[in-house]
Amino acid sequence: MWDSPVSKTLGVRAILNGRYQSSTKNALEGDPRLDIRAYGLLNGSIALYNLDNRWDVSLWGQNLGNKYYWVSAATNANNGVRLPGHSRTFGLTARMNFR
Repeated sequence: MWDSPVSKTLGVRAILNGRYQSSTKNALEGDPRLDIRAYGLLNGSIALYNLDNRWDVSLWGQNLGNKYYWVSAATNANNGVRLPGHSRTFGLTARMNFR
């Protein structure tokens, strides 16, 4: 995280973080087709905020590397299903503190 004032009233904050999930077995019956491989994700944000904490606006991104990964897998009698995680996602968040 990097956080610094850029004027008498404004600050900028940048955050970069990661997440790692090790491989896992996803079925009691031990079917290797349902194993979930290890994956890592990188997320980040940059924000402009008022130094008196009245408001902030941030632009953020999740899964910046656009990694394809599974979060779950299941099977019934005939079919196997793997559920993927979110692809690269961006957003804008605005907050106001009403006192």
